[in-house]
Amino acid sequence: TVEEEEEEERMFLSSSDIFCRNNPHNRRILFYEAPSQGVDNGNCDGEYAEMVARLKRSLRVALDAFYPLAGRLHVTGSDRLHVLCNEKGAPFVEAVVEGGIKLSDLRDGGFQTLPFFDCLSPRIDSTQYLTAPPLCIQV
Repeated sequence: TVEEEEEEERMFLSSSDIFCRNNPHNRRILFYEAPSQGVDNGNCDGEYAEMVARLKRSLRVALDAFYPLAGRLHVTGSDRLHVLCNEKGAPFVEAVVEGGIKLSDLRDGGFQTLPFFDCLSPRIDSTQYLTAPPLCIQV
């Protein structure tokens, strides 16, 4: 509601940040070697489960320091873009790549872009850009 938005902190974006209004999210894909004990037939346990738990704890700490990343983009009545610091959070999604793809295969291929790369990170439709979270994490 309007009353809730007035109580929440607004962080106005700089002139250079305004460009993000019309540009898609900045997507990054980082590859890491899987723990020796981990994902087996979609079940996550052992070292992998501990790694994911550690990432979630780290994300909580990071969002405390960089709290605007847990907010949402918003446009004022005067068409000025800002981050509404409302603590809505950053989605954290776990995913498993099927098909026996190994990091060594990607590394040996020079990490050339492959068709499935597009499915590895969330794609935000431009019509939902202003309602999407500034940060989305997928492991």
